[in-house]
Amino acid sequence: MTLFFKRNYLFFIGIVSLFLIYRFHDIMWLRPQSIHQWRQADCLQIAHNYLTDSWNFFRPSIHNYFSDGETSGKTAGEFPLLYFFVALLWKVFGEHEFIYRMVTLTIFISGLFALYDLLKKILNNNFWSLAITFFLFTSPVIVFYSNNFLPNVPAFSFVLIGWNFFYRYYHSKKSKFLFFAIGMFTLGGLFKMTAYISFIVLGAFYIFECIKFKILKKELKIFQNLQTSFFPFLFSLIIMLSWYIYAAYFTGIHGGKYTFNGLWPIWEMKSSQIEVILDFIKNIIYHQLFSSTALLLIIAMGIFLFVDYKKTNRFILTSLALLLIGCTSFIALWFQALEAHDYYVINLLLFPLFILIGFVWHLKENYQFLFNSKIVQIIFSVFVLCNIFYASNNIRMRYWGNLNVSLSVAKILADKPEIDYWWWTGSHNSFKALNDIEPYNRSLGIKETDLVAFIPDQGFSTSLYLMNQKGWTSGFGIENDPNTDPRQRLIDKINSKKLQYLFIGDSVTLKKEYLQPFLNNPIGSYKGVLIYSLKETK
Repeated sequence: MTLFFKRNYLFFIGIVSLFLIYRFHDIMWLRPQSIHQWRQADCLQIAHNYLTDSWNFFRPSIHNYFSDGETSGKTAGEFPLLYFFVALLWKVFGEHEFIYRMVTLTIFISGLFALYDLLKKILNNNFWSLAITFFLFTSPVIVFYSNNFLPNVPAFSFVLIGWNFFYRYYHSKKSKFLFFAIGMFTLGGLFKMTAYISFIVLGAFYIFECIKFKILKKELKIFQNLQTSFFPFLFSLIIMLSWYIYAAYFTGIHGGKYTFNGLWPIWEMKSSQIEVILDFIKNIIYHQLFSSTALLLIIAMGIFLFVDYKKTNRFILTSLALLLIGCTSFIALWFQALEAHDYYVINLLLFPLFILIGFVWHLKENYQFLFNSKIVQIIFSVFVLCNIFYASNNIRMRYWGNLNVSLSVAKILADKPEIDYWWWTGSHNSFKALNDIEPYNRSLGIKETDLVAFIPDQGFSTSLYLMNQKGWTSGFGIENDPNTDPRQRLIDKINSKKLQYLFIGDSVTLKKEYLQPFLNNPIGSYKGVLIYSLKETK
């Protein structure tokens, strides 16, 4: 172990330094907030319900009773291994959200180290291995979600580990490493379907060898034994299909669906809808991949690799072509998801990462004077530092209400639409009062098992999770059906579903006409949240 840290101490010093620069030591203790607070809460409550309701791995649930005729929260989406594992840790160490963040961070560090280790083997140069690894950690979307609750970064991390195993297989020809590689790609795909693109790329190479397809007029021999290599691909497909078929079956029989495992293709959209998403991509998502300068540089590197194709490594060149096709197909098939869903692009970052690795590898093989140039290395070091500064500003804007943001710096590093967007999502936390409301609710006699409704909350159960209550929200249970009177829905839940308490989150909502009959028995108020008993309401 001591020898391991001696050999890799620069990696760990760099990671700890970035953690401090990005204020992870402060973020670690925060409750879910900022962009996609609702999705963060979804992940947390599945882990919570494993801990408190049922340890049945195949029966996950959330706090919103939108399943089984509004009598349960049973629902399934991505493979719930992360949530179940966190619940096990909570069972041992207590239910603390920072433990969840530590788990996702640990998986991410493992993925980064696998990348660093892979680069050392490919490039045989510690500077470039560290520089490329740390550069990946300047992607704002990676920085934010690596210390968070969503499964996207863990999925991406398993993919990085999988490529490390694949390289070991390629050089040793030991079948176990191929099994490990495809196993990691499969785990990534189970965590988030978009991570499965690496499996598809590797599968394409397998098919090329089977049909003796020549790349640039030459055969590319990768697999030691085509017959033996077939089985890990087969097992992977069986496992992936089995889970997603089961998830569809489980949500089908219970009726509740908190995430969408199907397609959101661009061709089903109106031109006006496409324009809205394109505007969001241009103003927000584009800046969450890397800085504009970095993206332009990566595009230039990719163009150079294809222009200089006669010297470019055939595996890299083909991988880039396949990834380009895969990423383009993903964008077309899930285009609707790119509206306000920045985390959908996380697993697409494999494409620019491959370009950067391929370019530096290309320099090593064909332009040694640039690869070894101290001037080039100094310039790239400054470039990485500038991107660290860019990512640091971004994470501060995302947590605007908790981390100090220099508006003058933000105006230099971000456009006005992005600043305005992060100012709103980062500083306007409409559920802030719920972060510590649970002890107050218990003092009022509201038990954890009592069913409640929170209005307004357009998500599944952000408010319910933060309060640790089961029940319904305005978005899913009260106001979401345009064909049903919300007043009647409340009455039905009081009479047949044992709804006992109503939480009103702001004074504007309090004035809604349909709510007036339910406001006759106020029992408490906490930081602007008004609480009403519905026990006597009929």
